[in-house]
Amino acid sequence: MNSNPRFSSPLTLIIFIFAPLLAWAGEPEVTTPHWTTYVTTLANVVVAASIVFLWLQTKSLASQLDQTKTQIQYVRVQIEQANTAIQSDHERSRKELALTVMREWNRDIKSDTAAAEGIVKRLSFDDCKAIIDNKMLTISLDMKGLVETCLGDVSLASDVKYETAHINVTGKATGRLRYLAIDYLNILETALVSWKLGVADRQTMEDEFEFIYHPSEKRDALSTFRTALGTEAAFPAIESFIEAIRSKRERKPVQPDSPLPRK
Repeated sequence: MNSNPRFSSPLTLIIFIFAPLLAWAGEPEVTTPHWTTYVTTLANVVVAASIVFLWLQTKSLASQLDQTKTQIQYVRVQIEQANTAIQSDHERSRKELALTVMREWNRDIKSDTAAAEGIVKRLSFDDCKAIIDNKMLTISLDMKGLVETCLGDVSLASDVKYETAHINVTGKATGRLRYLAIDYLNILETALVSWKLGVADRQTMEDEFEFIYHPSEKRDALSTFRTALGTEAAFPAIESFIEAIRSKRERKPVQPDSPLPRK
């Protein structure tokens, strides 16, 4: 609360300062010399004018501060909107990249590559080593269709022998099977690098490539073959992706709360 309500505005202050001058003008006899009263009154006028000037300056400064605050608030809103737009564009770009990766995957995985993966994923460690060392490989006859798809070239005919209960693969045919298996892994690693680096939308990538890891169906990104190669570290994106899928599946589902009993 203002302790002196008479000075609540510049006008009351000016009246208070000029009061002695008005009183002096109305009195016929003054004991104080005229020049002293004049100087005092003039000083009061200067003080009053200074106070009024300072008050006006304060109001002007307050108005400028309000305008500055409004401008700052406007700039802040613009920055927030720009950040939101950038974030939305970033998310859209990540989803678009995931779609591009999927499209390139479907383009690069040819029928012979897919057939080779279908064969190698069912082989034992020793069979995988035979492929790597370019030794004779014995394949079950029930994979005849896959063998014909990936090793059916005329130039490989002499290295693929169909027996009564199995198929013997040697020489160039074994080398071709090794090439296709490694090619499959390289294509998969290239696709999953964008997931590992986080430049493609991770959820989209996990949803679309989750199929590569189904141990019950002998699908584990040729884990046995990669182990036989002895270069598991050469496919870090595949390893990380499989670990992420495994962890997600092992996560226990959250059980809903029990319903409240009825009264």
